[in-house]
Amino acid sequence: MNYKIHTAPVIEAYRTDCECPMCLIERDLDRKHVSNYLNAAVMAPERRTEVNRLGFCTRHFDALLAGDNVLGVALQTKTRTEAVRERLVRPVSAKTAKKEGERLRNELSSCVVCAEIDAIMQRYYETVAALFRDEPAFEQLLRNGKGHCARHYAELLRTADAAGKAAARYADVLYNRQFAAFRRLDADLQGFVDRFDSVKRNNPTPESALDAVPRAVDKIKGY
Repeated sequence: MNYKIHTAPVIEAYRTDCECPMCLIERDLDRKHVSNYLNAAVMAPERRTEVNRLGFCTRHFDALLAGDNVLGVALQTKTRTEAVRERLVRPVSAKTAKKEGERLRNELSSCVVCAEIDAIMQRYYETVAALFRDEPAFEQLLRNGKGHCARHYAELLRTADAAGKAAARYADVLYNRQFAAFRRLDADLQGFVDRFDSVKRNNPTPESALDAVPRAVDKIKGY
């Protein structure tokens, strides 16, 4: 296959035995971006502007606090706190209170790390479709894989037109692998549940049933 800087992470992820290769890509992006906001991005003016505007979600705040630069997190949090304070508007009635609450809810749900990762992931979704269109070996990887988590499956379907004339075949392969993956997980979950059944609990438990629950959660929710 034709390795390029934007295709290499995709090809390597799809060669991995996992429930969702796109989760592997997103997890790696997440780690790198959190590290960046603990280091170089702390004092970069353009990044600080985005932090003040978008802030961090709870998950990424927790990841930053678990890092090794509490001072950097404090500096970013201080200016974000000031930015949020400046957006507060005194409500003068129940109607304006509702409007103000809805505005703040929308504004405070943003996250600079999530926004940056989402933008990059959009390009990776299109890269997967293009690789399917151009590389028969990659199509075979997709056909032999375990599908994707539900969220990434939806995103790949949404961007299926990036496969051009191969889009219909691409979408069909995505669906077939996803359906087979959920059917496989359903059987594994049944094997796990049977361990607690008074009649079936003495039957041999398939090894695939032992970790069926966390794998099913990964398949449903993704990274």
